Amino acid sequence: MLTDSLSFRAATPADIPMLRDWMKTPDVQQWWGAPEDHQRVLENNIANPALDMRIVSTSQPFALVQDYDAHHWPKTAYASLPIGTRAMAAFIGVPALLGQGLGRAFIRARVRALLAADAPMVAIDPAAENARAIRAYRAAGFSGDVEIIDEDGVAVIPMIFKKDENP
Repeated sequence: MLTDSLSFRAATPADIPMLRDWMKTPDVQQWWGAPEDHQRVLENNIANPALDMRIVSTSQPFALVQDYDAHHWPKTAYASLPIGTRAMAAFIGVPALLGQGLGRAFIRARVRALLAADAPMVAIDPAAENARAIRAYRAAGFSGDVEIIDEDGVAVIPMIFKKDENP
């Protein structure tokens, strides 16, 4: 099974062409925006020590997961969360691998690693209209269903994964 062989490695500048290609896929573009500025954003993000970007692989790279201190960049959805909470964002960049349970599996694996490193919880705030992501996050153990409008005017659903509620 593909989920049995998940691996995570730090993203490097050499990954930018692959990430740009992934960001051109319709599913990623719908939620992450048009790719015109992605080169600059990816370069900045990979070089930013506050952001931990990881390439997720099985037999081949297929996804990006990134996390950061939830209070590093002020976000409405994370303002009341405990110090040390990690915020996360992720996507599958290989369309043929959507719908196979890989999202749920790699997100849960990354969350467990963050909790094992003493994060009290992990938060994510998918767009309220992103039903596929919300299903994957719920299946991975996240909870939350209250829609809010974030600082960019986007309807999101803040979701959390608490250490004590998800063994």
